[in-house]
Amino acid sequence: TYSFTTSAPPTGGSTTVGILELVPTYESIGIYSNFSGDNNGDNRATSEYRKVGSSQWISATAMVVDRRAQVEDSTGIVNNPYANQWRASIVGLSPNTEYDVRVTYTDLDGVVGSSVTGTAKTWNDNPPSIGNIYYVAPAGSDANSGSETSPWLTLQKAANTASAGDTILVKPGSYSGFTLTRSGTLSNYITFQSFDLNNKAIITTYPTLNANYLRLKGFRFQGGISISNARFDIIEDSEIVIRGIVLDNNVTGTLIQNNNIYSITANGPGGWEYSGIYILPTATDGVVIRNNIIGPGCWDGIGGGENANMEAGFEDTDIYNNYISGCSDDGIETEGGQVNVRIWGNTLVNSGGNADLGLASIIVGPTYVFRNVVIWKTSSGDNIIKLGDQTGYLFFYHNTF
Repeated sequence: TYSFTTSAPPTGGSTTVGILELVPTYESIGIYSNFSGDNNGDNRATSEYRKVGSSQWISATAMVVDRRAQVEDSTGIVNNPYANQWRASIVGLSPNTEYDVRVTYTDLDGVVGSSVTGTAKTWNDNPPSIGNIYYVAPAGSDANSGSETSPWLTLQKAANTASAGDTILVKPGSYSGFTLTRSGTLSNYITFQSFDLNNKAIITTYPTLNANYLRLKGFRFQGGISISNARFDIIEDSEIVIRGIVLDNNVTGTLIQNNNIYSITANGPGGWEYSGIYILPTATDGVVIRNNIIGPGCWDGIGGGENANMEAGFEDTDIYNNYISGCSDDGIETEGGQVNVRIWGNTLVNSGGNADLGLASIIVGPTYVFRNVVIWKTSSGDNIIKLGDQTGYLFFYHNTF
C-alpha cells in the first residue's frame, strides 16, 4: 500500500519583465533579459530580431534561463550576477548595422510587461583614420617634423604626438616597443601601419596599448603585444612571434584579425603562459578573434585563465574562421563563466597535451560551439574535446572530427 501527499504549487508566480541588455559585436548580438517574480519557475521567453526598418521579425536562437542565486567555481560558492535572466545570442549579422531585438514572455500565472524591445548597432569593422599622416624611419630624428622627407626616429615620439584620425606610416627597419596612451575616436581611429606591407617593419619589444580606438596594422611583432585598460583596439595583418598577445584589465571590443601567430616560445607580456592569444579574467568582454593563422609552436592557441573561475571566460566574445595547429596544450581554451561566447568555423589541427577544444568548465553560459572542423593526427592520447564540471549552458553542434 502506498500513500501520497500532494501540495499546491507556490503562489505569487507571476513574472515582471525587467531590463533588456543587448551587447553587439561585428556579426553577433548577445541578449540579456532580466525578470523578477516567477516564484514557481514556469515562465518562458522567446527572442526575435530584424534589421531596423524591416517589418519582418526573425526567430533567434532558443533562449536559456538562469534562476540560480549562487554558483560554485574554483573559489567556492559565489553570488550569480546573471540570476533571474533569460539569455541568447544572435549570430550571422552584418557589421555596422542596426537591429531591433524583441523578447516576449509567457507565464500561466501572468506577465507584467509581456515583451521588451531594444535596438543595437553592430560594430564597424573598417573604421576610418582621416587626419594627418606622419612617418617614422630608421634614419629619422625625433626632432624632425614627422613628414616623409623629415621622419621621426622612434615610435614613442609618434605615440606621444598622434591625435584622433592620424596615421603613422613606419618605414622598413627595426624599432623598440612603445606605449600608447592617446586615444582615437569611434569614428576616427589612430593607425600605426607598416609603410610597406610586403616588407613589414619589425617591433622588437612589446608595445603597450593603454588607450582606445587604436589600430596596429602590418607589423612583425617579436616581443608580443600588451593590451590593458583599452576599448576597441584593432590588431591586424601582422606577424607575431616569440611572445603572443595578452589582454588584461578592462579590455573591451578588441579585434584581432588576419594575423599569423606562431613559434611562441616565451611567456607573454606580464609573464603569462606562452599562448598565441591569452585573455586574463579581468579582460572582461567583447573580444573578436577571427581569420588568424595560429601555430604551430604555442601553449594554447587561444587561452586564458583562471580555469573554472567565475570571473574567467570571454563574455560576449566571438572566435571564428581561425586556423589553429600544433599547440602544446589546447587549441582553443575557453573555460569559466563563458557568457554568450560563440566559437564557429574554426579549423583545429593536431593540438597537443589536452584538447583541441577545451571547455571545462562552462559555469554560466550559454557558449555555442558549432561548424568547427578538428583534424586529429596524433596517437598520444590527446583529446578532441575537454569537458568537465559543466553547470552552465553549452550548445555543441554541427562540428566535424
